[in-house]
Amino acid sequence: YVGKPRPKPIADLWDFSAAYNQVAQEGGVQYRNGKKPVALLRQVLQLQGVVQRLDGWWLDPMAGSGSLGHALFLLRQETGGQQTALLVERGEAASAVLLPRLERLWSLAGPDFGPLRALYLTTTPV
Repeated sequence: YVGKPRPKPIADLWDFSAAYNQVAQEGGVQYRNGKKPVALLRQVLQLQGVVQRLDGWWLDPMAGSGSLGHALFLLRQETGGQQTALLVERGEAASAVLLPRLERLWSLAGPDFGPLRALYLTTTPV
């Protein structure tokens, strides 16, 4: 249609090779299989509308090391919103990797980020 603005195209190639090379250092936890860079997950969350949905919820049913929660935590600080992630992980990864990473984020955030503490309850092994 003439005169209608076209949506901005989404790049079909993202280069996160540098982020993947540094992924072992992210979050202060080691996770051998499937750890994703926070930069990649921030991009995915932005495409899903995290900036427009300041009170939205995101589900990560296989949270692993908690990279999605970490990415949402950073975006939440930038936007001043109340976005929440429900992170589900069970077994050793939950107590050895996910919880320490989230606790580190909470300690950096201070008391003004209290609502994020609800994540702690969702990550305990079943």
